[in-house]
Amino acid sequence: MSFRSIVSRLTLLLVFLAGLAFQPQSVVLAAANLTITPLTWNVVGLDSNNVSVGPNNFPVGARVCYSGDATATSV
Repeated sequence: MSFRSIVSRLTLLLVFLAGLAFQPQSVVLAAANLTITPLTWNVVGLDSNNVSVGPNNFPVGARVCYSGDATATSV
C-alpha cells in the first residue's frame, strides 16, 4: 500500500466518523398516552373462502382511549 492510499483511506474514515458525530438535532415530541383495546375478534383478515361467493369484508373494531391530562391534538 502506498502512502497516498493510506492517507486517502484515513481521510475518508475521518469524514465518515465526523458525519456520524455531527448529526443534525431534531425536535422530539412525547407520544400521547393512548390505549387501544380491540372490540372484535383479534384476527385481521379473511379466511380462504371464495370472495365472489362469501363475505369480502372483515370489520375490525377498536376503542382508543386517552389517559393524559393535556389535550391530545392530531390524533
